[in-house]
Amino acid sequence: MKTVTNYDEFEIEFEEFLRSDNKYLFFHGNSEHDRHLYILKFIKERLRNRRVLFRTNSLENATDFARLKKGKASSTKLYSHLNNNFCFDSYFTNRSMTNTPDTVDIAVIYPLEGLIRNNKVYKLFEDINDKNIGKVIFVSWLDEDNHQISYDYSDFINKADIVIKIHQGGKQGCEY
Repeated sequence: MKTVTNYDEFEIEFEEFLRSDNKYLFFHGNSEHDRHLYILKFIKERLRNRRVLFRTNSLENATDFARLKKGKASSTKLYSHLNNNFCFDSYFTNRSMTNTPDTVDIAVIYPLEGLIRNNKVYKLFEDINDKNIGKVIFVSWLDEDNHQISYDYSDFINKADIVIKIHQGGKQGCEY
């Protein structure tokens, strides 16, 4: 596991992952408000013309999570967004995965907690195996220091080739 404390450190580790032969990355830590934004910021600043699949718990949330400015996301559309081509789907709607392209460069799965809570982790893994996806990034939402609620991320950790943990003091975040 690699532990980082800020975006610059994350950027180094994430770029190394993208250049490697590794396919799966699990990203978690104590900064619940911005982990997925680290991924999006890197995509925006460093990647061009990639096909990115953003899988989330609902298409309504996809707009907010991905900072898409055009209303509700659709699983049947390809969006030119952050210098790349994004497609969106809901991991709770079976037909939305069939609407997305069969080949994508990067899949971002966020948040993971709904999948765990609804026993859909292995269904997600099956969906991923049915597509030709270059890199898969699992991003947890819940702050690992949350003492009221906790989730078992072991399926994602076991699947991951690389685990990156962000540990930040205070409430600093990623400027996106």
